[in-house]
Amino acid sequence: MGYKDGNEDNGKLVYHGLLLCAEGEVKNAHKKSAKKTVYYKGEPFMVYLFEKNVLFNVVVGKNVKNNEPRCFYRNHIPVNNMLFGKVPNCINTFTIRSMRVEFATTSGDPDSIIGENPKGECLAYTCRAETSESFAEWIHAIETVSAQQYDFAGALENPRAHQTLRS
Repeated sequence: MGYKDGNEDNGKLVYHGLLLCAEGEVKNAHKKSAKKTVYYKGEPFMVYLFEKNVLFNVVVGKNVKNNEPRCFYRNHIPVNNMLFGKVPNCINTFTIRSMRVEFATTSGDPDSIIGENPKGECLAYTCRAETSESFAEWIHAIETVSAQQYDFAGALENPRAHQTLRS
């Protein structure tokens, strides 16, 4: 698909695959269907999980030469601004969304917030894998990248303590 390891903007490609996705979150699936399993429908997306970003590309057909999906970029969510979770009672389904981030001044004073993320909106995608194996691979890949980001943030926040833990 043209993505190689070491893409400077996104980092290394960690995982990719075809998912059925829809913009937004399934919030009431567990309330409407107390004990029933819900199959969440969406449109086909080719999703790329990089070290720094998750790219969502809508599938619009097949490439004639190699029979691979033809995709167009739809959106992305930075990994360091991402929340994800499994959707209750929806088989092989998870949600990836951006956090609503507030930017504070360097003083650290909570009353001196200077802005919020653009448009103040949270971008979210609900995604369903075709198989439970694919679902497990996606969850593992997302958890791995999230753990790396968390570790990196801890190292930036307190380099000495991080280096002591590594020794």
